[in-house]
Amino acid sequence: MAIKNKLMPFIVGILLILTYFVSILNYSARRTLLIVMVLVLLFSPFLGNKKIRIQSSEFIWIFTLLIVVVSMIRSQADQFYLLFYVAMIALLLMSDSNTDWMSVTMNVAILMGGIYAAFTIIQVVAGDFYLSRLYPLLQYNSTFDAARYMRFGIYSGLTYQTAVNALYLSIGIGATFCSLLYEKNARMWKVVLIAVELICIMLSAKRGHLFFVALSLLIITYYSGNRGKRIRNILILGILLFVLYIVAYYKIPSVSYFFDRLTDTGGDITNGRLTLYVSAVEQFKQHPIFGIGWEQFRSTHIRYIDVHNIYLQLLCETGLLGTAVFLAAFIVTLTYTIKKINIIVSKGIIYREKYLLLFSLFC
Repeated sequence: MAIKNKLMPFIVGILLILTYFVSILNYSARRTLLIVMVLVLLFSPFLGNKKIRIQSSEFIWIFTLLIVVVSMIRSQADQFYLLFYVAMIALLLMSDSNTDWMSVTMNVAILMGGIYAAFTIIQVVAGDFYLSRLYPLLQYNSTFDAARYMRFGIYSGLTYQTAVNALYLSIGIGATFCSLLYEKNARMWKVVLIAVELICIMLSAKRGHLFFVALSLLIITYYSGNRGKRIRNILILGILLFVLYIVAYYKIPSVSYFFDRLTDTGGDITNGRLTLYVSAVEQFKQHPIFGIGWEQFRSTHIRYIDVHNIYLQLLCETGLLGTAVFLAAFIVTLTYTIKKINIIVSKGIIYREKYLLLFSLFC
């Protein structure tokens, strides 16, 4: 007997929550989670009595996955990551055949954004408690010196990297803001939550995350309002963001490092990443067609880190062939997404997921 379709949102919701807490899961737990996630996503059409409809735009991602598999075999990379890639392809295929999980996904994103904001605040106001009780839970605490970062005024919350913390906060902001636009009567707690999450991104000292989140919110505001009110809505949101910026600058000392980075015009603005870029380009020159192999740049660097530039990393690890395939898949998906958005906007359909689609497009 097939599991009823209404059970699928619950299953996906649980898996999403566990995924958010991947930083405190050991290798075995993460591996098990990915296996379960892949199985659920692959069998979800049967669980919900739905058929998989593979769009022409999705075939290229399946081909991209094959390119990754070949590259991983060539470089003898850790096969653990392959589970994650399969899960993403399965999610892509499921997205059209089963939309029941979309609402749950937004609610989980709102919930987890609030949770990660709370852990970031705890790290600021109760640093000793964080270092003694929460920090030991992180699986990568041996390679991430949270105490050192905290002395500079940089906070990572319940993650092992400030960029990961800022990413979760950004997703939470997008989901909460899109949900807010959908409601006729705005709920003040959501407005407060967005403000707190924006401040927490400042606490993470991530300039790029804050810039693109703010830009995305302005773009969504423009598209969500009536034509006659679009400029007014953007001005109101812009003023609110500016007021939040001023309040944080003058009233919240803990974000001082963020503003120092924002106004710093001297030194290396890439924070040492220029060396990584040069290294990636040099290795690409040595292996221009197929690259050095998937996930292999880390093994060539003393700190075992990535390039911090997805395009250079693709060139370095997959060469011209792999990069061309990835870019083709990205362009096809981007075109398909814009087409979907235009259809939705032209029909006047209003729902939370439309706004979240816009947010994910620009952020």
